[in-house]
Amino acid sequence: MNLKSAEIWAGDLTVKEKVWANGMSATSLVGFLAAICTTTAYIPQAVRAWRTRSTHDLSLKMYVIMTTGTALWLLYGVINVDWPLIAANTVSLGLTVSILFLKFRHG
Repeated sequence: MNLKSAEIWAGDLTVKEKVWANGMSATSLVGFLAAICTTTAYIPQAVRAWRTRSTHDLSLKMYVIMTTGTALWLLYGVINVDWPLIAANTVSLGLTVSILFLKFRHG
């Protein structure tokens, strides 16, 4: 592993962090992995709902709240021009909206 140190300024705190040769820090890597996990978590539910057209057991309130929260995270990413946040929440929003659409259509 080819690591170098980088200083990250956060308000009154300066943090030294290891950065790989490609410029990605360990913190960014954790963020990307978290985004991949939370985004892909909706895929099995969306696929199943589309195949079976059954959403009876899914909570409407949960998906309304989750879709709203995901849309707000997407807006936050757009405001801050945070591309990983924008990408992850765009995909997540598409999946949650599709499940919500099926919930409204099929109950």
